[in-house]
Amino acid sequence: MTVRAMLTCAGLIVALTFTALNSLAQDEALDGEALYTERGCIYCHGPAGREPALPDYPKLDGQNEDYLVQQMKDIKSRARDNGYVGMMQPAVLNVSDEEFAAIAAYLAAQ
Repeated sequence: MTVRAMLTCAGLIVALTFTALNSLAQDEALDGEALYTERGCIYCHGPAGREPALPDYPKLDGQNEDYLVQQMKDIKSRARDNGYVGMMQPAVLNVSDEEFAAIAAYLAAQ
């Protein structure tokens, strides 16, 4: 195999790897969108986290992904127990860490 052919193959492998990783990230965001609706987040925080039902509810779109995950975990564990989070605690009780991550990825991408 010539050097040129090897470099072409290596370039193709790198391109396919990045395409696959990007596809995985998009799948996570799509799953997050479905979970956001299925878990009822949409009812208080609005479509894509942009239009909360009440002025005191936070807008979630475009927030930092790690921040969102930590807030959801803190609400679930009751480490955060202020404001309206008492209403949210039952909603997040059966949400897994993986689901938190998918929802956060979706919201951060908005």
